[in-house]
Amino acid sequence: ATDSAGNTATQTITITVTDQTKPVLTAPGNITVSATNNSGTAKTNTAIQAFLANATATDNVDTQVTISNDAPATLPIGTTTVTFTATDAAGNTTTAQATVTIADENAPTLTAPASITVAATDTNGTAQTNTIIQAFLNGATATDNVTSELTITNNAAVVFPLGVTTVTFSVSDGQNTTTAQATVTVTDQGQPTITAQGGEVAATDGTGVATTAQAVQAIINAVQATDAIDGVLDVSNNAPDTLSLGANAIKLTATDSAGNTATQTITITVT
Repeated sequence: ATDSAGNTATQTITITVTDQTKPVLTAPGNITVSATNNSGTAKTNTAIQAFLANATATDNVDTQVTISNDAPATLPIGTTTVTFTATDAAGNTTTAQATVTIADENAPTLTAPASITVAATDTNGTAQTNTIIQAFLNGATATDNVTSELTITNNAAVVFPLGVTTVTFSVSDGQNTTTAQATVTVTDQGQPTITAQGGEVAATDGTGVATTAQAVQAIINAVQATDAIDGVLDVSNNAPDTLSLGANAIKLTATDSAGNTATQTITITVT
């Protein structure tokens, strides 16, 4: 500065220009990731790592901006908000948020028991309470990567009819359901029952007596055969045309519709 007499004074001042503008931070889009176990999913998961790396930032001064986040080592099941922070060289910071949802997206693994064949108890088939069938129904197993306690259900009938019945097993972890199937085959495995009694008949001549004789036919016709499935059955025999004097062994045979055969031998004595 100079006055009218020409006297001059000078002074120097300093103007400091500083970076006072915050970086511009863009958070990644929200994501949903499958849980790997009941704790959730580790941050090292590929999808989560890509999510964390997708935050971007720019600054009007610095070409490189440091981006950090507060993601935990393991993200639990449910929704976690992740806060990203961008910091420039001057220490200006900006924050932005995005979410990671950890969901149980994997269905349980269900293993059905091996298919079985059981004997019919009557014409209706076999009840579910049968020991072998109960073991079959209890033989299904299941595991899940999140839920440790699982309940397996099935659509088994109270009575399994003759033939093949498909049983569907189901298990749910509360979010996802898995089904598996196996079969129960009920067959007629029981032998018929023959009720018969031999007897004594009189000879009609020196050779013995004809099988067609009334006394012999009375013994043969008294024979009965029954089956738990088929009911009353016919009975065949190997009696010769003539029964000789003395003891004659007669073999009786009854066969049901499933091919199960019962035999019994009676003795008709001719005197």
